[in-house]
Amino acid sequence: MTQTDVVEPLALPSLRDEWPRLADTSRLQAMVDSVAMEVEVAPEMVLTAALGALSVACQAGYVVKMPGRKVEHPVSLMLLTVANSGERKTAVENKVFSSIRSFQKEQEAINQKHIRQHDYALEIWKHKKSALISTLKRAVKEDDEQALETAEQKLDALEMENPNRPRLSICCMKTRHRKHWSKQCMTTFQ
Repeated sequence: MTQTDVVEPLALPSLRDEWPRLADTSRLQAMVDSVAMEVEVAPEMVLTAALGALSVACQAGYVVKMPGRKVEHPVSLMLLTVANSGERKTAVENKVFSSIRSFQKEQEAINQKHIRQHDYALEIWKHKKSALISTLKRAVKEDDEQALETAEQKLDALEMENPNRPRLSICCMKTRHRKHWSKQCMTTFQ
């Protein structure tokens, strides 16, 4: 091998020199700097996670209509953080997404409460309906027109009392409940 055959490794420019930085008055940049210092990671990793958190927060309220198409999609952003094991990717994600995860836990607790209340009210309603149907059957067997009319009126009134399904935040529901309710309820964000 001659001297001219030696290949020098390709020198890539440092991302730090070219990575965009928001204005110093930006609250997002202040958060990025604060988390980067606290978790001891590069600001680029924090900003990437912050953009992901912002995307998640916007998904509930915004949709994107593709040009020339009638299809609408929720706002979304796909990100990939490439770093070695131990470079604090999870620590950054936990710090940046902590408010979102807290909100999701609160919504899950609210959803569970609404589901329990609905299930309880529905169970009582079903027993009332069953009792009225038994009364109706008895009135038919006994050919009691007055009792039949009263039972029908009570059944009609009871039908209006049928408990409504709770409005649940689907994005915050566990898979087990999502499968059960997804086709039957509306999201809280509509």
